[in-house]
Amino acid sequence: MSETISVGIVGAGISGLASAYHLLKTAKRTGKLVKVVLYDRNPSPGGTWSSASVYDGLITNNAWTQMLLDDDGEAERMFQEDPSVGAGPGGFRATGTGMIQVMSHAERQVAALGGDLQSSTTVISAAQADGPGSPWIVISKRKNSAAVTHTYDKLVVCTGSFSSPVVPSFAAPFLVPDERPIEDPFLPFAIHTARLSDPTVQTALYSKSREIVVIGASKSALDAAERLALNGYRVTLILRNPPYLAPPSARDPKTGAPASAAGSVGTRLKTSHTPYFKDPVTGLRSTGNWVSSLFRSLLHRTWLGAFIHRHLIASSTNVFATWGGWNFPLTCDMRPVVDLMWSESSMFPGPESLPSLIQEGKIQLVKGTVIDMEKSPVIDEKGDGYRLSIRLEDDKTVTEKVAQVVIFGTGWNTGVYPFFSPALVEELGLPISYADKTPERETGFVDLDAQSLKELLRDQKTMAKPPLQWDKPNYSARQAGRTPVQVAPYRLYRLMVPLSHLEYRDFGIIGVPTSKANHVVCMVQAHWVADYLLNTLPTPLPSLAVAKTEISLQSVWSRRLFGPAHGKMGQWIGALWIEYSGRLCIDMGVPADGMGLTGVVDSRTYDLEEKRARRDGARRLNV
Repeated sequence: MSETISVGIVGAGISGLASAYHLLKTAKRTGKLVKVVLYDRNPSPGGTWSSASVYDGLITNNAWTQMLLDDDGEAERMFQEDPSVGAGPGGFRATGTGMIQVMSHAERQVAALGGDLQSSTTVISAAQADGPGSPWIVISKRKNSAAVTHTYDKLVVCTGSFSSPVVPSFAAPFLVPDERPIEDPFLPFAIHTARLSDPTVQTALYSKSREIVVIGASKSALDAAERLALNGYRVTLILRNPPYLAPPSARDPKTGAPASAAGSVGTRLKTSHTPYFKDPVTGLRSTGNWVSSLFRSLLHRTWLGAFIHRHLIASSTNVFATWGGWNFPLTCDMRPVVDLMWSESSMFPGPESLPSLIQEGKIQLVKGTVIDMEKSPVIDEKGDGYRLSIRLEDDKTVTEKVAQVVIFGTGWNTGVYPFFSPALVEELGLPISYADKTPERETGFVDLDAQSLKELLRDQKTMAKPPLQWDKPNYSARQAGRTPVQVAPYRLYRLMVPLSHLEYRDFGIIGVPTSKANHVVCMVQAHWVADYLLNTLPTPLPSLAVAKTEISLQSVWSRRLFGPAHGKMGQWIGALWIEYSGRLCIDMGVPADGMGLTGVVDSRTYDLEEKRARRDGARRLNV
């Protein structure tokens, strides 16, 4: 009888559920015995899409076809048959309620395969007593219970790229503490958008008319500003770096049919306009057919192609700015200052009514950075509140704004793994913040990164001149009120496996890449990790030297393309999620997507469960 392989999974969001599901499916198909235990701090699964996180009015950026497990089709039928869980023209986007149902269905699928979900449980620590290859010792604590210890052969971390809310340091003393309800809804308060799903916050927001300030350009910030303005509240939206907002109501110019959000970012043609590094593992520049490979090569590897590309991008940027609603008199000065190629990380469908609400004066826009906050004892006749100091776009002028409610949509800390010791964080190639002394791990990448950058710029002419705006002080609004620090980025092979564990096949991390289709990438990663951990990858792992080169190129490319605001962690892949996923498909010995140059790629396109099953069946026949 085969020995049972035990796997602990930290996090039961979409990446954790997908990891458990495909590990168990792969084990069943290949005759292996696998026990999977998932830990999640929330009372229900889903992570971002759990009932504890979904706020009123939340709608996905992407089409619901990009949000599903490639499973039994039940979730797909739900969207097709129930219009209430879809949103946007044609119902192609998912509501928060729809995504809660998707996650609940995924939980049932995992349970049906024998997975064990430990909800309301926090992982306190995870370590290997004898280093890589030895068992993982996981200490966890369920709410209102004592800590317990379990041992696993393998560990998968699926806590996502967004860990904890970010607020400027000067604002922290004024925020309602996590998990503390708002007891008096009529008093002033300040929160991060992470609290928008809290019923006591919702009650307080709509209890009386008052001045509300929303800070940031995140999706949740824009959603909150729109929602409050539609309910008649006076809203001021303060942001420094506006995103490119695709109108949710966009329609295909030829057919007039509703345009899927996936269509604007989900084709190889769109992907080809963004430079990518040559894969040192396979030697490929593109995972598509020869047409897409030739197109990508001519566009990025020649000076003539770079010249043409620069003008195409400039033209597209101007068109998109108009298409996105920034052409109204009150919004035109809010157009992003960086063109589309360099800002692939900040383009998403904006709230439906945002441009008109701004034009009508129901949302007041302020382009700048909040640099200080203090309690103000009296604000006109409306009682006490907060006084905000704002440095405007020119970086010289400072103005003030008063409000009774302040909502920070200032993003999330990324790459935080509190259950790992600092030494293990460094060993695993996870991000490290530092002020002066460079982490020892990074010293081994200094020369290699310099060589990788030279190779990248020699091969990708379109990356030669990054935007001048990135050199401006405080370009990233997230640095407001914070002591500048340096960050050692992710150093993971395929953004999933640390060098120290590559040959042991005992650790993987899913959900690190941030892209235009995070859910699709998580699905593909879950299949890859299942093959990797269960030793069913048909292609051999690269040598440590080649794997280290791949890690270096990924980090250098990401930091070069996405700049100081998004690229510093080395995890952003933007529109290149198709190329990234294609490389994982090649590792797994299955077709990359089969959609050609212009076909839209989504979750069901890959159909990896079926493709991997056919692959494994053919291998058994050959044996």
